[in-house]
Amino acid sequence: MPITLALVDPSQTATVPTEADFAALTSRVATLESAVAALQSQPTPPPIAPPGSSNESPEGTKLTPGVGSIMDSTGAVWTISTSMLILRNNVNAGGHGWQSPEAVYHNHLVTIHGINSPANINWFYWNDSTNSYVPTTTPPGA
Repeated sequence: MPITLALVDPSQTATVPTEADFAALTSRVATLESAVAALQSQPTPPPIAPPGSSNESPEGTKLTPGVGSIMDSTGAVWTISTSMLILRNNVNAGGHGWQSPEAVYHNHLVTIHGINSPANINWFYWNDSTNSYVPTTTPPGA
C-alpha cells in the first residue's frame, strides 16, 4: 500500500512507490531493453541505390510478361508475371491486380502500359512517395 506524505503545503501530497511498484517498473524496463536488443541485432538493410548508380537499370530497359527485370533508382526490382501482373520485389505492385503487357524504364521511373479495362488502355508511372500509379498521356520515350 502506498504511503502518502504531507509536504510543507498541507494541500499538496506525494505518494511514495511501493516495492511492488518498483518490481513492475523493473519488469517493464527489462522488456523494453530486450525489445531494443532484438531490433539492434537485425541486419542493416542495403542502402538505396541513387539514380544513375551501377545497380539501376539503364534508360529504356523494357519488360514483357515473364521476361526481364528492371531495378529502379530505389533498388526495387520490377518484373511482369506470365499472367501480366506487375510485381515490385515479387509483390503485386499497387495491390489492385494491375496487369500490363509491357513496362519501360524511363527517366528513373518504371512506366507501365496498364490495362484497366478492355476499353481503357493507358500508360502509368510508379510514384514511390505514394506507392501508387500515376497516369501519363505519353508513352515513355515518345
